[in-house]
Amino acid sequence: MILEIIYALEIAIIFTANIFIVPLTGNKFNFTVSLVYMVFVAALYGFALVSRNKRAWLLKWGVSIPFSFLILQYFRITDYSIRALNWVYPGYGRPSGGGQFATAFMILLFTAMCLISGLISLFISSRTSERFKRIQFIAVLLFSVLTVGAVLMLEMQFPAVNEILS
Repeated sequence: MILEIIYALEIAIIFTANIFIVPLTGNKFNFTVSLVYMVFVAALYGFALVSRNKRAWLLKWGVSIPFSFLILQYFRITDYSIRALNWVYPGYGRPSGGGQFATAFMILLFTAMCLISGLISLFISSRTSERFKRIQFIAVLLFSVLTVGAVLMLEMQFPAVNEILS
């Protein structure tokens, strides 16, 4: 049960943080790079959800929801989106309607990929292989830590909100 809660936190980090990182990659690089990144993260999301049974899967996914809400509050409080956009395009100001549409499209595409990956993981059982469980735990933990590190490092480079809105 403790392991499922740890996975739930990692799943929340992987999904919620990347809702903000995916549009950033699309703006900073190009859609192809962002698409490859989305596929990778969505596959890792499903990989993290692979469980010994459907009850454990549901526990991981269900407990990740309140964790996701808490993580989302961090991004809201720090004005992460607008600061990230102004880091990519200095002096941009507030997002435009077209920019918000493109961001919404990328977030919806990423969410759909994670949903599909999560549903696929429902039909994969990890109860037979201890090696798989170890690889799963290490890979998901490593990516979660890297994601948190990337979010924090990027935020330190973003302009302050008062600079953007003034």
